[in-house]
Amino acid sequence: MSWVPLSTGAVIGACIGLFMLALVERWVASMRGIMGAYWVQKMDETLIRVVLPVDNVSLHEKPLRLENNNPSSPQPLIRARVNSLAFLQRAHPFILSHEVVRGFTYACQSALGYSLMLAVM
Repeated sequence: MSWVPLSTGAVIGACIGLFMLALVERWVASMRGIMGAYWVQKMDETLIRVVLPVDNVSLHEKPLRLENNNPSSPQPLIRARVNSLAFLQRAHPFILSHEVVRGFTYACQSALGYSLMLAVM
């Protein structure tokens, strides 16, 4: 016996099942993107705290304004720290809990994609 649906009801059920499988695959893809954006945001906040330590200032407050005419202004130091922050943003550190979840969701999305491909073929 083959896996080919023969009756009209079986074909309709297979179409509905494939549609639901496609929805689940797209949901997993969107969750991967949301989790990735969340992890990048948290890592950026952590790097800002490490590279640009500011006393008693929240990251959500207004940005620091620097005076250009003040010779004792810490602008070169802050600019150097911001440049080092831009370098650090390109290579986020390996965090095992993030990478395990990222790998698992990627494997799930790949398995769902291959399942859809095989079902359609």
